[in-house]
Amino acid sequence: WIVVNSSRPIDSVEPDLPRWLDPIGIIGALGTEIVLDGMYGESWPSRFGRWDRRAAHAALVSEGLEPHPDEYQAEFKVSFAVPQESRERARAALGGSGVAHRIVESGESNFDVIPRSAGKRAAAEFVANRLAATPDRVATAGDSLNDLDLLSFGHGIVVGNATSELLARIPTLGLRPTVAHRARGVLEGLRHCGAVA
Repeated sequence: WIVVNSSRPIDSVEPDLPRWLDPIGIIGALGTEIVLDGMYGESWPSRFGRWDRRAAHAALVSEGLEPHPDEYQAEFKVSFAVPQESRERARAALGGSGVAHRIVESGESNFDVIPRSAGKRAAAEFVANRLAATPDRVATAGDSLNDLDLLSFGHGIVVGNATSELLARIPTLGLRPTVAHRARGVLEGLRHCGAVA
């Protein structure tokens, strides 16, 4: 089975998928949305507890920070452009908001806020459980720092075109990047873990 796991909301991911891929599921918006076998995972968001999107958004706006365009926002994901020098201020504002949240940072300014119990890894574990796939039968792949927690589940594959910030952090997971880039890198990683011949 193939499950696409993206930081973008599912609605913005689906149009970009190649027709031949035909995944059994899509995880979107940094692990806050799940569609599995054509059905939206209604029970998944019920695990998020106390989440107040408006309060998280307002906390960052109050610091004069800029939200990303609407296509990157989701019901359980607040996405802002926060430069490095403003991140401590953003964290402090969210800390005082009363929202049970988790921050996912990547790139020069990507600053996303999601429910504390959400995330790419948590969603992948949920889907694997639904498919009765044990972690030793799962391979995950990524190229960005927002994939770090996902790569700690199953057989993590870091493709050769990964960002330098992800490459700097993967030794903590005992991973190394593939030589090949993108889809070829995923295939190389699958061969390395014995998933394909």
